[in-house]
Amino acid sequence: MNSERSAIQKNETYQIYPNPVSLENPRLSFSNFLISDNRVKVHNLSGQDIDFEFIDVNTIQLNNISKGVYIIKIINSNHTYSIKFVVID
Repeated sequence: MNSERSAIQKNETYQIYPNPVSLENPRLSFSNFLISDNRVKVHNLSGQDIDFEFIDVNTIQLNNISKGVYIIKIINSNHTYSIKFVVID
């Protein structure tokens, strides 16, 4: 995972917003890439996968989520990037 962190720190191409995410509207949007061109995984810090639905080519809706810290992984044919995000009330 250290290589994943250093890769995302060096390459600011992949960005998510908002961060933090609200429980009222648990959606994440992506800038500078299409999620349809990449594989996306979301998990909590314990490694449990979080369900989500694609809203459009740049947004996902997080399902059954609670407050806490999560990791989203963006996986393409060349690299895996990890971005930490927080869910708040």
